[in-house]
Amino acid sequence: MPRRIKQTVFGRRVRDAFFTQDPNDESLWVCFCKIERKQSGSGYNNVLSQVQSRHAAQLQDLRNAEDSDASSGTVNYATGPESELRESYFFRPKVISAHEWIEFVTAAILPFSVVENHSFQKQSKFQLIHRSSLMKYVSKLTRSVESKIRTFLPENFVLLFDGWTEGNTHFVALFASLLTSNPCGYRTFLLGFSAFPPLITD
Repeated sequence: MPRRIKQTVFGRRVRDAFFTQDPNDESLWVCFCKIERKQSGSGYNNVLSQVQSRHAAQLQDLRNAEDSDASSGTVNYATGPESELRESYFFRPKVISAHEWIEFVTAAILPFSVVENHSFQKQSKFQLIHRSSLMKYVSKLTRSVESKIRTFLPENFVLLFDGWTEGNTHFVALFASLLTSNPCGYRTFLLGFSAFPPLITD
């Protein structure tokens, strides 16, 4: 890979590992330590300089991972600052597999217990996983998403409720909506939803 392209790819990995995009300004990125940096186009000097000056150890972990990937020809993990512990971590194959399961099960609207269905396991390319282990990763992912949403929400925002029916089941969802500079003028985050208990009629 040409050196310039390799530097661009690495810069993007650093940005995505350490920064979260501001929902009100697509060119503004916020580091997990709350420092803001502007980044637009394919240049990553601003975000790289921030990470080099304040998170050198984690950046070195990421460089080591890049070197390992280059020598082995595979990409089995990534590194970055964990949202709660604020230290470097690795995405090992079992973690990647767990998130692949989560993505598949939720996108297909399947019960989490399907991961222990033997017939289903035979047709899956993912690593085998127990339901209890999958739910552990679901809980961790939920906490991570909640933490990111908290960084997005300003002091003032709007709470919205929405309800719908699927078959005989009724649902209600809670959203946070805030004004932004994007074309539609606002951005909405799903905070949670729940099913109503079945209605009992005489």
